[in-house]
Amino acid sequence: MTPRPTLTGGGVPSKVPEANERAIFLLRPQFELSRARHALERAIALDPQFIEARALYAFTHFLMIESGSTDDSAWLYKGEQETLRVLRTAPDNSRAHAALAACYAYLGRKELAFSEARLAEKTGERHDFLPRLYSMEGDYDRAVSILRAQLQREPLFFPAPVTLSNVLRQTGDYEGALRELEKTLEQDPHNPGAIYYSALAHMNAGRVKESRRMLDRLRAEDRSKYDARLVLALQLALEGDRTGALRELDPDVLKFAELVTFTSWAAEVYALAGEKQKALEWLDRAVRLGDNRAEWFERDPLLTSIRGEPRFREIVHAIRSRRPATAQ
Repeated sequence: MTPRPTLTGGGVPSKVPEANERAIFLLRPQFELSRARHALERAIALDPQFIEARALYAFTHFLMIESGSTDDSAWLYKGEQETLRVLRTAPDNSRAHAALAACYAYLGRKELAFSEARLAEKTGERHDFLPRLYSMEGDYDRAVSILRAQLQREPLFFPAPVTLSNVLRQTGDYEGALRELEKTLEQDPHNPGAIYYSALAHMNAGRVKESRRMLDRLRAEDRSKYDARLVLALQLALEGDRTGALRELDPDVLKFAELVTFTSWAAEVYALAGEKQKALEWLDRAVRLGDNRAEWFERDPLLTSIRGEPRFREIVHAIRSRRPATAQ
């Protein structure tokens, strides 16, 4: 019996050709999330048994948060439910396990996130959540090793260089971080993630004018997103515009910042703005959500103002005291 062909990146296509054509939007290196969601909804309507489309659709719930398009964590719970529905039918679906890893990571449920990320990795799914989870533990060597192997296997997997850049930035290799993003920005000069992390690398290196020039590349529709506003708040604080920086941290942005990946960014804004107690509160919140990057917190130039505070030392000590119990 001749095996059925697979979609780009793996997965069994639908028997309905039109469903495949619509679902393929999300499998391109560059995509529009709203368009992809509509395409996948249509693909599922055409073929309700199209498991790959359902798994990808579940993943888009997480992408609504990841892209800064919403501050509503309910999207993560909806994504979890959609993914579990897929896994009841196809328990070995690698994309569904990757989607579940993403949702659990953002909800601070780290052990579950590690478990799902490893399942996705074993079944061959392209994703960057396992190295991201390792980096949140401060295990940068393992994160870099996984990401470089991914890039060697699949150089066009665009999330990998963005994640690798962010990991290198946290090790203090700012120039290496920028180099990793050069090709991404050549292919897509307006890629938000590449812009954010390039700007952050310049900020960490003390090059405020360069970070401003990078952020000026953001398209108007991307500037209003929650993650962009957090990075712009950092930029304003570095430029000495304390009022403007704090204005960006309105209740909606702070609600978004409560999601683990972005929590420490709020701490950085407050630290730069001279709001030490709020900075410490947000850093403590990040750690309670599972952010165990003690070494990064100790070297992060944007947290300099709070490193002499007793509470800062307590936070770092709390990370190190529980490390033996973290995932290996």
